[in-house]
Amino acid sequence: MKILSITLMLLVYTIANSQPLIQIEGNDVYDWGKVDPKGKPLTAQVKIFNKGNETLKITEVKPGCGCTTAPLDKNDIEPNGFATLSITLNVSNDGPVHKSIRITSNDPKSSTKSLGLKADIVRPIGLSKKFLNFGDLILNKETKSSVIIKNNTNKDILIKEIINDPKELELNIKKNSVIKAQKELILEIKYTPKNSNNLSGKILIKTDNKEMESFEISIFGKFPQEKK
Repeated sequence: MKILSITLMLLVYTIANSQPLIQIEGNDVYDWGKVDPKGKPLTAQVKIFNKGNETLKITEVKPGCGCTTAPLDKNDIEPNGFATLSITLNVSNDGPVHKSIRITSNDPKSSTKSLGLKADIVRPIGLSKKFLNFGDLILNKETKSSVIIKNNTNKDILIKEIINDPKELELNIKKNSVIKAQKELILEIKYTPKNSNNLSGKILIKTDNKEMESFEISIFGKFPQEKK
């Protein structure tokens, strides 16, 4: 009878303490460090471990933005097993990037975990902005904006050609301008609308840098709608 009681107590204790335990590789953070994507998305594979003694069930994997995808190869993870997240992150701007992925499971102590994604995007030629919005336009009134162009290399970069569309855009930088090594150049753009058409265009700059022979800056602006 005593043995049966001890057995039942051990069984109850085992059941009470049987639970899944989620653990994300890298202490909940994946850091690409300084990287040049070369026009491609950043990719990584991160393991999701089950350190518990019951099956871990992943019920949702939700990236924080549309620029990130993270399919999981399986949703049920056996004790001491793991599943793999295949992460793809599309980046457009230069500089530090911080994103996250929310992972929901049946871990009773941590039903929601967040995997942080970090990167420092450093291309040969960095831009403070890739999309310029001139805002509300006024007929025959000049509006202007600017972009900082940084040479992140240790060699001077020559601007071989500049193509602006529409041609009415006025730029302070001309063909054969040089961006000194590890220096910045400020590109100023002016536009004076001569008709009431909204502005949608681009500036294409070609360089002698073999790793980044050209780059674009998109231009936008619109006329405010008349109140009825």
